Amino acid sequence: MKLKDFEKFVLPGILKRGEEYYVEGHVVDIEEVDKGCYQAEVEGSENYEVEVRIGSRGDIQSMACDCPYDQEAFCKHQVAVLLEIRSMLDVLKAKTDSAPKGKASQPKKKLADQLKALSKEPAISVESRSFKRT
Repeated sequence: MKLKDFEKFVLPGILKRGEEYYVEGHVVDIEEVDKGCYQAEVEGSENYEVEVRIGSRGDIQSMACDCPYDQEAFCKHQVAVLLEIRSMLDVLKAKTDSAPKGKASQPKKKLADQLKALSKEPAISVESRSFKRT
C-alpha cells in the first residue's frame, strides 16, 4: 500500500477520526529517525507513540501504535501520522521543485560584510548637512 492513497484501505470512521486528529494538530511531535523511518507522538485520551516505515517508492512497509485499539489494521493515530508524513514530504518536494535549476546559488553575504563594502561618504555628508547651524 502506498502513502499517496492509503485511505482506500482504512475504514471510513477511523479515517474521519484520523483526519480530525491531523487537522486539529494532535500529532505533537514527529521525527524522521532514519531514512524513511518516522516516530511520532499523538495526543489522544493519552499520548501514544506511532512508528511508521516508508520505502523509497512511497510504500508503507510497517506501522505500529501503542494505543489499545486492535480491531482493524489502522487506528486513528496512525492515520493522523500518515497524513502528517505525507504533508511533510509534499512540502519538501515543493521546495525541491521550486529551487532554481542549472545555476549554482550564490552564497549570501553576511550583513556585516555588506555594510563594510558600502561607501561611508554619502552617510557622512548627509549627517554633516543635517546638523549645520544657521
